[in-house]
Amino acid sequence: MEFVDHLSLEKYLSDSSVQKQFNDEAKKTSFLLGKYAFRKQDRVDDMEEFILSGINELTPLYEKL
Repeated sequence: MEFVDHLSLEKYLSDSSVQKQFNDEAKKTSFLLGKYAFRKQDRVDDMEEFILSGINELTPLYEKL
């Protein structure tokens, strides 16, 4: 999937047809799993802490892959 075609985890978890479509596409290509920081929305004072927090939050998902 292209980076511009991002899918929120909330949408993925709430719609089984979206899950099927994503899973079918993911079998044919690679995809990114990550966390966004939006410039005008999220205030990040300590970027290293923000990155570490994101890694810790996403680790359970990575372990299930």
